[in-house]
Amino acid sequence: KCISKPIRNSCRSFLQTTAIPLDTWEVKEEGEKFEKRIWIHKNRKQISPWHEISHTTEQEDVLNIVLEIPFISKKKMEVNISEPGNPIMQDTQISKATGTKRLRYYAKYPPFNYGMIP
Repeated sequence: KCISKPIRNSCRSFLQTTAIPLDTWEVKEEGEKFEKRIWIHKNRKQISPWHEISHTTEQEDVLNIVLEIPFISKKKMEVNISEPGNPIMQDTQISKATGTKRLRYYAKYPPFNYGMIP
């Protein structure tokens, strides 16, 4: 887990920030495969990365971001805006050939971090 580096440096986790002390943040994973959810907690309380993390900080020229896909992962992860609490979860798609639901992956490791500005 990495909850500390500025945006211009690599961070190998789902939450990246510089403005808030690290001991107040926690990332928790629950479930597996289709039921896997990644929750963000602040001060031991579950929060929504979509609604409850400010994009601005006290530091000039620094933004908070939620890193959904670290450059070391092929999993296509996204903040689920339709589920209560807006957890991060792996994106799914329906196979055209079989009609079954499957988890989405990138074919190659992306050479960048991918995320959102809350």
